Amino acid sequence: MDFIKLLWKYRLIPLLLIGGGWIWYEIEETEKKKAALEKQIAAEAEEKRRREQNLLDKYNAAKNPSRCNIQYFVKLETYGANVTVELRVGELGNSFPLVIKQAQDSEISYKGLCPGKYFIAIGDDKNVSTTPIKDFATNNRYTSTVQLTKGVGNMGSARREKL
Repeated sequence: MDFIKLLWKYRLIPLLLIGGGWIWYEIEETEKKKAALEKQIAAEAEEKRRREQNLLDKYNAAKNPSRCNIQYFVKLETYGANVTVELRVGELGNSFPLVIKQAQDSEISYKGLCPGKYFIAIGDDKNVSTTPIKDFATNNRYTSTVQLTKGVGNMGSARREKL
């Protein structure tokens, strides 16, 4: 009877008997760890959403018709591959997508951009290549050529969720 009370008190389940000793599995501890992990994941997702919203709020606050007159033209050479092209505002790890387009071997134009830091992320659902960050100023027109090749160039790479 004391053995059963001990099991109930500490919420232990004996798994198997090896060499005369019990190996215990603590249900309560596993549930606590699972709940803590779920809470951490939710907190990280909320923090990312908050950072993106903060960047978007800053971007929208800076919008002024006289200042948001920047043009950016990108010549894209993908050698036939259809890719997702994102113009992102901010810096790697602290950015949000401003415009998302599907493209293949074309010229993409972005007009009416506000001053700020921008980069392009090109790739699939999981992995992307990133261009260097450009700091755009008012009343300017920028042009870039992006060639997708394997293993050379000044493109960085990242997992999409890390952008």
